[in-house]
Amino acid sequence: AGALLALPVVRGAVDAQLARWGAQARARPPGSHPADSGWRGVLITRSESRDLWLALRGVQFRLVGTVEAGTDGAVGVTYRFRVHKSWNFDRGESEYGIPFTPFARLHETGLAREFTAEGESGPLTARP
Repeated sequence: AGALLALPVVRGAVDAQLARWGAQARARPPGSHPADSGWRGVLITRSESRDLWLALRGVQFRLVGTVEAGTDGAVGVTYRFRVHKSWNFDRGESEYGIPFTPFARLHETGLAREFTAEGESGPLTARP
């Protein structure tokens, strides 16, 4: 999960969600509020990380945590970053002119296997 959070495209999406939670918290009475972003998709490009692009290409992430709104307007968030990828061979799709359908055939004939990758960070904190 940490390697994904280090990618600008993922970090940007996470920071945008944290900013939304911060704005929502400032519009509510002070206190502690549960927060859940729901699953959101991010596409990893070759230029961001060749290894993660080859391994995952796109992932779903979710932030789950608690937003603390203070009486002084300060907001703090404690959250976990969860990631999920159902890796499949994307029959009918292609990347850089390379069709994925022949690779999907490997799964269909038992020479390769689709899989699910999941991960979760430890507790993280932010001050949006």
